[in-house]
Amino acid sequence: MKKAELLVRLEIYKKEIYRRGYILMLAGLLPLIIVFIGMGLQLNIIEYGIMATVLYFLLFVLVMIGLVWWFALMVNKGIPKKIGLLCPKCHAPIVKNNVEDFMRTGKCGKCGEKIIEDIS
Repeated sequence: MKKAELLVRLEIYKKEIYRRGYILMLAGLLPLIIVFIGMGLQLNIIEYGIMATVLYFLLFVLVMIGLVWWFALMVNKGIPKKIGLLCPKCHAPIVKNNVEDFMRTGKCGKCGEKIIEDIS
């Protein structure tokens, strides 16, 4: 693989990660927050007061952000294979290694196989 080709693939990878992250955040958080606000305002303010409702809402949002983050990691797991950012020898994702060291040496961080051809 040439260095220029790798840079293009890394840029595609970065754009795909951001795109999927935004989609997951919107798809996962907005509907749940809207439903929670409606239910929480109707039920909890009457029974427990405004502070309990706000704390309950913040806890709910933190849990949902954690779940969406985990789901995003699971969804994004296959992107390096799709884009072709795997070591040809050991099939380890290049992006999990330190990309700066990889760009300097051109070798896989796991097995040491030379992946970039035009590194001097």
